[in-house]
Amino acid sequence: ALLEALRALAAQYPDDAAVREQLAKGLFNTLNHAKAEDDLPRRDALLEALRALAAQYPDDAAVREPLAMGLFNTLSDAKAEEDLPRRDALLEALRALAAQYPDEAAVREQLAMGLFNTLSDAKAEDDLPRRDALLEALRALAAQYPDDAAVREQLAKGLFNTLNHAKAEDDLPRRDALLSELNELIARFPDEPISKEIIRRLL
Repeated sequence: ALLEALRALAAQYPDDAAVREQLAKGLFNTLNHAKAEDDLPRRDALLEALRALAAQYPDDAAVREPLAMGLFNTLSDAKAEEDLPRRDALLEALRALAAQYPDEAAVREQLAMGLFNTLSDAKAEDDLPRRDALLEALRALAAQYPDDAAVREQLAKGLFNTLNHAKAEDDLPRRDALLSELNELIARFPDEPISKEIIRRLL
């Protein structure tokens, strides 16, 4: 009922950014509730509504952030639901959104998390070329945004996991190269929580 009231209010006041922001947040929250209630058609319809709202207001970052979070959450759900084509399509949608709005850190953070999660999935799915390509995508994103700690955190996690994979795969030269890269990253940002966590786990 509250969501419908927000939709009606946003339709009545299409130029009111504050109302629109509340609608976007309402769509995102209801999307999460629909997933929790296992109502997947409703969840998917709400994601489409978020997409439509963001397309209607391409200059509104307050709408885009809930969309990016909705794409990431539904991407994670798709993996759990074993719908890998959908997961991959949602990752591509996140890539496209981040490319369209290169200055938006909130969108970029969701993309970085999506890349890391899908990288982890690729290892579990025994798709090592894809895992390596996703690590490269994380590297490129971190290189493009060297001041973005949220992206750097996902890269560090990706390097750490892939280092452990290389060890398990008995690829010691690769393990050593990844360890060297990870050490360089930690040395540049020693005070970040992820750096401290990885140092603790490497000891």
